[in-house]
This record gives sequence, C-alpha cells and structure tokens, in this order.
Amino acid sequence: MCITVISLNGLLRCCAIADENAGVVFCKNQYPNRKVHMKKALAVAVLTLVSVASHGSTIFSDDFDANVFAGNPFGYNMTPVGWSVTNGTVDVIPANQSAYYGCSSTCIDLDGTSGDAGILSKALGLTAGVTYTASFELAGNHRGQPTPSANPNWAFDTGTITFGTQSLNYSLPAFAGFSFYQLAFTPAVSGIYSLNFSNHGGDNVGAMLDNVSVNAVSSVPEPETYALLLVGLGLMCSVVRRRKAQQAV
Repeated sequence: MCITVISLNGLLRCCAIADENAGVVFCKNQYPNRKVHMKKALAVAVLTLVSVASHGSTIFSDDFDANVFAGNPFGYNMTPVGWSVTNGTVDVIPANQSAYYGCSSTCIDLDGTSGDAGILSKALGLTAGVTYTASFELAGNHRGQPTPSANPNWAFDTGTITFGTQSLNYSLPAFAGFSFYQLAFTPAVSGIYSLNFSNHGGDNVGAMLDNVSVNAVSSVPEPETYALLLVGLGLMCSVVRRRKAQQAV
C-alpha cells in the first residue's frame, strides 16, 4: 500500500508492508526532480487509504476439490470436507463425473441421492460491525434436462441460501449454467454464524453449487492504515512549516 507526499526534495513515496499483526512504514525519494501540488498529494493519500480500507480479506474459500472419494467414488450422500449436512443429504460430485451434472470440476448436488435434500452449512466466526460478503456459483442440474417432463420438479431447481439473518431464494431451470451470487451480512454481535444452502424438493436432482467464499470488508481502517496516514500527514505538515520558514527568510 502506498501514498504520495511532498518533501523539500520533491516527491516521496510512502509505503506500508502490513500483515495481520503489524505494519511497517518506510519512505524513499522516488522522483527527486518532480514537484506536486500539496492538495493533490493529500487527495491521493486519502483516496488511496480509503480504497485500502474498503478492500476485504478472504476468511473462507472452497472449490470442493479437496474432497477425497475413497470408498465412495460417486460422492453419493457425502458431507464435504469442512462442512456439515443436516436434515437430509447432499452429493459431492467428483471431477470425473462433473460434466454430466453441468460442472467443470468437483461440485455439490444440493439434493442428495437419498432423495431427502439436506441443509449444507458452514459455521463461521464473525466480528460485530464488520460486513461479510458470501459469494458462490449456482447452476441448474443438467441431469434433469433431457426428460424434465418425467418429473415436473426436474424442470426447475429451487432453494434458499441464508447467511446470518440474510436470505436469498433461487429458481433455476434445469439447463441453466453457473451464475454468480452474493449475499452480505453485518452481525450486530460477534459470534458463530452459519452460511446455509437448502434445496427445496427432495427428488434426488438439486441445484449445483461451486466456488464458495466469504470476504470481510470493514468500514474501519486497520491500525496500520491509521499509522500510514499519520506518517503522511506529518510529513506534509513538516514540509509546509519548512516552506513558510524559507519564505520568511
């Protein structure tokens, strides 16, 4: 992360190298022969810091490729690694079977082979006041596409996703390709919250799920961001004082 400030010699470039625990700030004379208006430099600094503060960190991500199918080569009624399934089952579709279902790699059929669609859940520890965005891809189950008239429920895959107190309903034609969805939630109290995927019906043909991630976006800058801003503003104020002193001589 970098901001630009003015020194007596020209343009300085102040950068922060940050991790989860600390930030390190350093400056160097990047363009000693260039002059930049102080207000423009300050605007650049503020805009950069706002941009950095609005960028989130990924707290969870799963493309389901980590699942192992020993003893269950088709992934029937299988719980994905790191998830839980209640009130029924889901199928984890291995990569070598995925094209039949409309996937390009390992994915989830949200209505398991048992014919009793379960609730696929991921528990997440979330912090109060932080906005979290759950992103995922859903598609219709292509297994129902050739003969949807054999079972009216096969013509559409419907269900509900919940994230904390937020929810989203979907209705996908059996032939629908993958589409990108997002659901945002800001907890009022820190604690454990669930991201849940629930397919309606229970006919052994559910919507397909892939590429789930949860990102945290805080409206409050991290401590290292404040430190960087203070360094930049301090340098600017120092420059102003020195210029005034030189003009008074």
